[in-house]
Amino acid sequence: MDKVECLEFLTNRFRGFSELKQELFTKLVLRLLNETFLIKDRTDDKKDYYNASELKEELEKFFQVLNYGFYEDKILQIIYIKTEDNKNRMHLTKFETVLLLCLRVAYYKNSKKSGLINVASITFEDLKQDVLKTNIFKDEKSNNEYIEAIRKLRKFKIVDFNGGKNFSNESRIFIYPSIAYVVSSNDINDLDSRIKAFNKEDKNNEEVN
Repeated sequence: MDKVECLEFLTNRFRGFSELKQELFTKLVLRLLNETFLIKDRTDDKKDYYNASELKEELEKFFQVLNYGFYEDKILQIIYIKTEDNKNRMHLTKFETVLLLCLRVAYYKNSKKSGLINVASITFEDLKQDVLKTNIFKDEKSNNEYIEAIRKLRKFKIVDFNGGKNFSNESRIFIYPSIAYVVSSNDINDLDSRIKAFNKEDKNNEEVN
């Protein structure tokens, strides 16, 4: 279906929507454009996850017009959009990228150990130790640097945590299944290779990846 056909389809469907449903559709579009993911296991997303699933056909056509793909993963229980134009990508520093890879490894190991593939978790202390073991950075990162990086990843619905200013070594970081799409690898050896590749670079280089 081309874009003109998509618009005709949407127009006909939208006319049949109640005012409440029209507002819901608009809300879902804006949320996905702003947040990329809707995650069933995330309390704030659960209701809209089901709503978006019910409006899947209409949302697919709408985002096709914008050159986005609309996807639903019923196994991981997430809905997300992906640009087809290689735009609107998230940029991370070297430290944030290494942190993300360590979280992906933790998610992989947790899912293999427990047989679950939704939300995993790791303590703040264990995450810091995992980054330290990579031996990538010349100087150990401060707690504040970790917390700022984790907050950035939380903004993009990759992780979450409780506690705010009362962050401690025992605080747990919850890793959402969206990380499987941000770092698309289910091979632990591949993930280890990606991490080790940073050791070949200048340890003081913090350029954006």
